[in-house]
Amino acid sequence: MLQQTITASKKAAIYGYLAAEYREEGNFPEAISYWDKAAKIYEIENNQASLAKVLADQSQAYLSQGNYRKSTALIFSAIEIAESLKDNTLQTVTWGVLGNIYFVQGNYNQAIIAYQKSLTQAEKINDSKYVTIAANNLFSLFTARSTKYSTELKASTAQEDKEGIARLSFQSKEDRKSALLMANRAVSKSPGGIPGFTALINSISLSPNANYLLRAQNILSTLPNSRNKAYAIIKLSKYLDFNQKIQALEWAKSVSESIGDNRAQSFALGAMGNTYEQANQLDKALNFTQAAIIAAQRDEDSLYRWQWQAGRILANTGNNERAITSYTNAVSTLQSIRSNIVVASNELQFDVRDEVEPVYRELITLLLDSGQVKEVLPVFDLLKLTELQDFFGDECLEIKSLASSQLINVKNNNETRVSSVILKEKTYIILRLPDGSLKSYPIVVTAKELEKTINELRFKLEEKSNPEYLQLSQKVYNLLIRPIEADLAKTSTTSLVFVNDGALRNVPMAVLHDGKQFLIQKYAISISLGLNINSENQKLEKQQVLIFGLSIAIPPFQSLPYVQKEIKVISNSFKEDIFLDEDFTLKVLEKQITTQKPSVVHIASHAKFGGTAESTFIQAFDQKVYLDEFERIIGKNKNPVELLVLSACETTSGDNRSILGLAGVALRNDVKNVLATLWSINDFSSVKLIEEFYYQLKNPVINKADALRQAQLKMIEEHPSTWGAFVLISK
Repeated sequence: MLQQTITASKKAAIYGYLAAEYREEGNFPEAISYWDKAAKIYEIENNQASLAKVLADQSQAYLSQGNYRKSTALIFSAIEIAESLKDNTLQTVTWGVLGNIYFVQGNYNQAIIAYQKSLTQAEKINDSKYVTIAANNLFSLFTARSTKYSTELKASTAQEDKEGIARLSFQSKEDRKSALLMANRAVSKSPGGIPGFTALINSISLSPNANYLLRAQNILSTLPNSRNKAYAIIKLSKYLDFNQKIQALEWAKSVSESIGDNRAQSFALGAMGNTYEQANQLDKALNFTQAAIIAAQRDEDSLYRWQWQAGRILANTGNNERAITSYTNAVSTLQSIRSNIVVASNELQFDVRDEVEPVYRELITLLLDSGQVKEVLPVFDLLKLTELQDFFGDECLEIKSLASSQLINVKNNNETRVSSVILKEKTYIILRLPDGSLKSYPIVVTAKELEKTINELRFKLEEKSNPEYLQLSQKVYNLLIRPIEADLAKTSTTSLVFVNDGALRNVPMAVLHDGKQFLIQKYAISISLGLNINSENQKLEKQQVLIFGLSIAIPPFQSLPYVQKEIKVISNSFKEDIFLDEDFTLKVLEKQITTQKPSVVHIASHAKFGGTAESTFIQAFDQKVYLDEFERIIGKNKNPVELLVLSACETTSGDNRSILGLAGVALRNDVKNVLATLWSINDFSSVKLIEEFYYQLKNPVINKADALRQAQLKMIEEHPSTWGAFVLISK
């Protein structure tokens, strides 16, 4: 009877309340289903304002699940309604949610635009709560972008890029100023509630303030118990001394228990475990951490944290066996969520470099110290996959490869895989010999020392005619190759495939010198991420070649006068059409790859491979072709590309993720091999090497690694700044 008398509008409102309750519990699917029911009613009744609010709520819920596509579609619909209604409050909310989407995806510039629009609308209605929320959002964004610039600044400093140093230093400082401005604006509004608390904490994070800390505590004491309150208390605890911190976390635990929120409870318990861990009270630390694990069983993005924490604590007590089990569980949990899951509270999100990669590396350390070499490589491969996912910003990245566990069973009578694993206090070299057996070699050098040496070698190699590289080249050879050369000599190895870690990706292994000769004089060399075993270094079966080049200056890039000669020698060999300068546009590139279905794509142009997909591009005549666009075009070729050649390209020295862009193109797009340069060279030497490389490929019995080796050997008397820059990347 009651069901028959309730109006549709009231029913929609009830659905909205239920959805909000499920959202508070972290049950987003159930919340979304009730918002769906409410939205259908609002659509029938043409209640556009209420519909827009529901769409915004749904968008935020989908964002919390990591479903960016659905989240974005919904919020654009909500924004369209809000603007058509000229409803400033709705525009404040909807633009704020869009800012959240861009922020989580790392699209900081678009996020700023959205947040600024939200702030502008909030100021129009003079709503202190919404002004504070928008200002808090901008504070978080400017802080994150300042940190990003600081990270890039380290790479520019390492490569002595004066222009980059000046620009990034300025940008980082300006964003810090903007963050301070937003923090002050938010605090000045003093709206109370979670927004007011967040404003005070943001300001405290920039400069300790006892008065603000007390005000923040007072705000929390007046709020009803909720998940957001529990998270806020945990955030507050970071700024308290040990005893106060424990009290605050007990408070957060009590709040989460009172509302039956296991997720929030797991964070409170986990934070208590971490606090005792930092105080070296390991028994208490382990007890609270294990309780956090139990509370987090249904929340994998929090569960891995406590499994990792338990592993650390167990390792510190010397219980390596149990520690390995706990770390293995953490890795298994991470694999199930594929990193970068967006949690309900922005403050509790995690950064892949800081909060994911260490899990893998610490487990690898334990396994190697325990002599479990066979178990290391699958974990190492998962680490590389995680790095690649983070680089491309694609949590759903699928690699066309077989399982890592199958990799160690594959035998090649002439090939040895050389994997390097850089750990904090030492580096390990792991060989997979031609007979499939594994051997590991500990190298006593810290990660910092190795990185410093590698960066110095890279810089010296780039300086043409500078002989100082040789001493460093021999130093790195003695560190990495000398310990394994006796075992290599006992095998039938003629080819080395390097699966490098960290800074070692920045230098070509071919230039390492034993005091008498270069490594390339002993072996054919290629590099790989090691995630695919199907891409053997085969000879070039087909010779359908597409050639693109840019020789003229496109500011800020200078002209590449030798590109025309390079293209000419290739076209003479293969009798192919070329697309040079004005003919090398994005449209032409896409059309030719789509229609010609080439086996070889050769691009001689400026290309930059930075530490992120957004800083990676190839310069065409009309525009920069960024990595996502280039991948889309390559993906249109229905036949596998046997070889992609990128001459005159450059990876960012000092950033060990640059090579991920090159390797990722191969892994993600059925490109079997990539020949590229680690630094930009454009002189007659590069033309000679390219010409010899293609000449060697005509030999029906030679593969690509051998072809590159022969081309490099022909130039071995020259400074390695020319021939050493070329690397062959296989899957």
